[in-house]
Amino acid sequence: MLQSGDKVPADLRLITVKNLQIQEAVLTGESVPIEKRPQEVAQDAVLGDRFNLAYSGTLVTFGQARGVVVGTGVQTEIGHISQMVSQVQTLTTPLLLQMAVFARWITAAVFVLSGLVFAFGILVRGGDTVDMFMTVVGLAVAAIPEGLPAILTVTLAIGVQSLASRNAIIRRLPAVETLGAVSIICSDKTGTLTRNEMTVSSIITEEHHIDITGTGYEPAGDFQCAGQSITPENHSTLLATLQSALYCNDSRLELADGTCKIHGDPMEAALLVAALKAGLNSDEALNEWPRRDLIPFESEHKFMATLHHNHQGEAMIHVKGAPERLLAMCTLERTSTGDQPINPDAWHAAIEALAKQGQRVLGVASKSAKPHQTELSFNDLENGLVFLGLFGLIDPPRSEAIAAVN
Repeated sequence: MLQSGDKVPADLRLITVKNLQIQEAVLTGESVPIEKRPQEVAQDAVLGDRFNLAYSGTLVTFGQARGVVVGTGVQTEIGHISQMVSQVQTLTTPLLLQMAVFARWITAAVFVLSGLVFAFGILVRGGDTVDMFMTVVGLAVAAIPEGLPAILTVTLAIGVQSLASRNAIIRRLPAVETLGAVSIICSDKTGTLTRNEMTVSSIITEEHHIDITGTGYEPAGDFQCAGQSITPENHSTLLATLQSALYCNDSRLELADGTCKIHGDPMEAALLVAALKAGLNSDEALNEWPRRDLIPFESEHKFMATLHHNHQGEAMIHVKGAPERLLAMCTLERTSTGDQPINPDAWHAAIEALAKQGQRVLGVASKSAKPHQTELSFNDLENGLVFLGLFGLIDPPRSEAIAAVN
């Protein structure tokens, strides 16, 4: 049995699934949760496409499921990786390879020279065999450069000291020389070069393209338009976009010592952090507009919708999902002067611009509902939806990674 917050204890074949999403970054490097379903997949499906399996060591971020254990210990995918790592052959560094070749040449030269000296002493000079043998042994020992290993060690130690001054820790001396021979570095991205914390980087409304500073789940940042700081309270469309993302959200934030701990989907949590930067508190907002019903996100319809009403009986519907899907559902767009007929081409161009910057794009929309409405169905979304704006999200790079690459 799996539910939100659980760490998957073994590799499972999922039997029943209810809106299950699993964070598999530890295994696949994918920074957003993967939606799972119980249907069969192709026998040759790669690891990231096996949507009916839950892997040991991954984290359930949303939903519930039941599954049958198909692998434990070294039989799990994580276990396979551990076995592969343990079987990796230690490679000899280029310098040590060159030293081994040099040593072989030195040894061969010493043997040949010693043999020639021994033969010359016995056959030409008529020397005693024992005396010539001792002479040859002394010659062989003298010909071997005993100081070479010490010189090599000192040279590598100087390299280690130089790297240590740049905050690089070297476990084995030969690694210093290997680094000098490296031309390409291959690195995992998620959690290594990046923070593995989704962050809202951009918000596009009908009138403005707004950049948001700050990274990760820290509730500190600024809203900027054309390089100038703005106040979200003075921009009604921006505020409505943030509010809609806050209401249509299943994640929650836990504030402690000025930092945020997330519970739920990282992408939804990033939307809450963006709203918090604008001064919107999810608990206060939901107390004022409690949720009454929802349509959970499914890959078939590619959106999530929630129904809220305030204490005066007014009702609102908020929708969040794939922007292309929402644009097909909306007939109006929100502007500072009111709702106008939507311009799909302009929004598609904005989506393309965000995608070219490597950002994940989400769209949000809303509409008024019937007073005192308590149930939400797909029919309620067929007309009247007003498109509010786009969110561009990134997994920001680590500051130390940027400095290291530069």
